[in-house]
Amino acid sequence: MGRNKRESKGKSINPSYFIFCEGESEESYVQYLRNKYRLPVEIVSKVTKGNIDSKLIKKHISSRPQHEKDIIFLMYDIDVTGFIDKLNEIKKHVKSELLVSNPCFELWYYLHFNNQTAEITTDRCIKKLENICPDYKKGTISVKLKEKLETKQIEASQKAQNLSLYNNPSSSVYNLIKMLEKLR
Repeated sequence: MGRNKRESKGKSINPSYFIFCEGESEESYVQYLRNKYRLPVEIVSKVTKGNIDSKLIKKHISSRPQHEKDIIFLMYDIDVTGFIDKLNEIKKHVKSELLVSNPCFELWYYLHFNNQTAEITTDRCIKKLENICPDYKKGTISVKLKEKLETKQIEASQKAQNLSLYNNPSSSVYNLIKMLEKLR
């Protein structure tokens, strides 16, 4: 009696979330999300500082398998005059979602502790974060910060949604959280 030959189902490719970001804080947060969600979505970060353009994005993603559900995110601070225009120009050439913070990414962290509705500088925002989370250092997520990221994510998202996008203060990082929560 002969054996039945198994047919290959083919190799499936999971979609990727490509997150191009400015620096260490953003990349450590992306790593935190990757560990927290463990979804069938590959979350790939690429630190570019302010040197982001559509050619760099296309070059980076071309070296990886593509999926129709791939999403490109641009996670940047927009406190520098004209940077939002640069990001919007990139969006014309590369389909992407903006995850922007004004004045800085640390505002997203701070919203997990307190509300912030008045205009604030980057230095002041980081100082306020360090005052309530003394072990905070750029590029790391301390135990206290991780606890707040775990327990206050919904509240931080609501606070961020109540702010005027692109104005100081504002953060749209919650949009990534919404997408990840839908995949759960």
